[in-house]
Amino acid sequence: MAESVVLVSGGVDSAVTFAEAVREDDETPVAVHARYGQHTASKERDCAEALAAHYDADYVELDLSDAFGTFGEGLTDDTDLSTHYDDDGVATSYVPMRNTVFLSVAAGVAEERRATKLWFGANADDRDGYADCRDEYADAMERALSLGTDRVDFEVRRPVVSMEKDKIVSRGDELGVPFEHTWSCYQEGDSPCGVCASCEERARGFERAGVSDPVR
Repeated sequence: MAESVVLVSGGVDSAVTFAEAVREDDETPVAVHARYGQHTASKERDCAEALAAHYDADYVELDLSDAFGTFGEGLTDDTDLSTHYDDDGVATSYVPMRNTVFLSVAAGVAEERRATKLWFGANADDRDGYADCRDEYADAMERALSLGTDRVDFEVRRPVVSMEKDKIVSRGDELGVPFEHTWSCYQEGDSPCGVCASCEERARGFERAGVSDPVR
């Protein structure tokens, strides 16, 4: 039985998180990928599937599009993503309750397998604009999910939460993460746009880490 379930978005942070879970566990983790109506759904799915294949992991894909369609914004609607934050200081790419829903369904997958560890790729850059990436949130979710079952005491693992993008890239390079199977751009396409906030953050991270980005 797997010890872990990893939320794999197809991005750099979750790919490095996936590699850390593989390194730590005796059994290969289960990769869980969610489609929630995001603009880059097909590209992210391709990357998540490729990462799961790379690590020879079981792959579970969840279609949450209908649910997020009722309260979606940010990466699921026509929000202007040219600025980083809205007037409330919330990231314009924020999707309401995304990590809460993702961790809940991942916990369901984990409980069925009696896996105790839930991994997701929150990082240091996310904590300002995303309430669901902060330490107190993860601690509360860990307790709430454990209280929701008599079978498993969950651990919510965030191995890159204290790292900025360059440190994450460096760690991924050390672990041999196949960055060619990752996607960061807010736009769908054969190649990244290179100008959105996520592309800019990725470019800075790879440059500062001194690692060549195979996707550019």
